Amino acid sequence: TEGVEQEVRKMQRKIGAHIAALRRAQGMTQEQLAAAVGVSAPAVSKWETDSSLPDVALLCPLARALRVSVDTLLRFEQTLNAARLGEEITALMEIFRAEGAQAADTRITALLREYPSDAALKYHLAAVLTMMRMTEPEESPQRLAQLSRSRELLEAVAAEGPDVVLLGGDIVDDDARMDPERAYTAASALAASWPTYYVSGNHEFWSGEADAIKTALEARGVTVLEGACVPVAVDGQTIQLCGMDDPAAGEAVWRAQLARAAAQADPDLFTILLTHRPERVEAYRGRGFDLILAGHAHGGQWRLPGVVNGLLAPDQGLFPPYAGGRYELEGGTLIVSRGLARESTRVPRVFNRPELVIIDVTPAC
Repeated sequence: TEGVEQEVRKMQRKIGAHIAALRRAQGMTQEQLAAAVGVSAPAVSKWETDSSLPDVALLCPLARALRVSVDTLLRFEQTLNAARLGEEITALMEIFRAEGAQAADTRITALLREYPSDAALKYHLAAVLTMMRMTEPEESPQRLAQLSRSRELLEAVAAEGPDVVLLGGDIVDDDARMDPERAYTAASALAASWPTYYVSGNHEFWSGEADAIKTALEARGVTVLEGACVPVAVDGQTIQLCGMDDPAAGEAVWRAQLARAAAQADPDLFTILLTHRPERVEAYRGRGFDLILAGHAHGGQWRLPGVVNGLLAPDQGLFPPYAGGRYELEGGTLIVSRGLARESTRVPRVFNRPELVIIDVTPAC
């Protein structure tokens, strides 16, 4: 009993400090927070000094006042400061050099258990893991260059601290000049830090190696979706993620996978469909998907921001209706990514930079 009481007191201290930090981040006084929530200023003071905890009924208004979700409000795991993070990574590299990969893996596992919500730590550990793999006997200058090219992407993702990473297809090209190891290097590092999910695009099938590509991604920790839905835990809540192959797998295969995914869609959960093709939006409507994520359109290749949102897109033709951005549908939302690739298409991009799409899904409270 004494041990349980100690843990409760420890948790209470963490919550109080977390509320105080969030309040200061919003530039609010205790009096202002109290007025926003509908309590007295001494009540806020008691929360922050660990004398009491907020009533459960106050969690939603408290989260709204602090401009965070309830999950973020209650997520108070410790993170490493910059100096301590540098020390841990340096120590980890010393373990790897002195004791080998197995000992380093053990230390990485321990760090992830101790700091499960530290996005900066996860990014640096992913980089260490990738370098560890690259210093195996097959190490080559080409692979080290691939890591360097992936670093910008990984840093951008880490800066956002995502709950999940979604890959919407065409991450491996059918052009023989495009080395697939570049994609595998990035996918491996992403999957080492965050739950990462993938659906195929047309280029994977055009390469004739779609099955091998899926196997390679799965071996690197990426979950491949082929007409299936999986539950995903995000900050203590469950959403549903569905995904399907590109129609290049075969029209009958594509329709069967869509039907399977729709049949698995749970009306009680927020459900996301990850698909490569935005132009098939009519097939997605009314299937129980709250959010549909797609790519394929290359942003319409040429854009005049504020005037023309894309000139030409595959399978949509001139002035494509779903070139890129957010589109409100009846019963749901479609978001189309312009993609990350500086691809080898004959028509260059104009005013159409590659993009990393960040989507915030806020729970109703």
